[in-house]
Amino acid sequence: MPATQAYGFVLDMEIIRHWAIKFYTNSHGDKLSTLSPEDAEEELSTACTVTISMLPMVIYREFPRIPSVWYRLARIDRKKYLLVLKDNETAASTKAKVEPDDVEGVRQKLDLGTQRPRWYPILT
Repeated sequence: MPATQAYGFVLDMEIIRHWAIKFYTNSHGDKLSTLSPEDAEEELSTACTVTISMLPMVIYREFPRIPSVWYRLARIDRKKYLLVLKDNETAASTKAKVEPDDVEGVRQKLDLGTQRPRWYPILT
């Protein structure tokens, strides 16, 4: 049975967009500044879609003790995603230990302020 709940950090579109700009700038330099506002927004929209796939890989690579059972962000509503640290797909994954220093490292890396991870229902 697929997971119905996952434990992790909520990422809204502001956070996704922030990381999309970082990824885009790493790949394309300051190209956005040379585009019309409409073209720049279109490029960023595409970059946001790519970020939803790339960001978990970046985090799982930097924090290898976090079980990387998800290779994308899980959608929890129309404009929010969850960076999954563990889920309820199996008893083992539900009970998986996520080290507090890894949780803190992820929170700081993503600049999530005081947000703490918790369990959320996920859309399947």
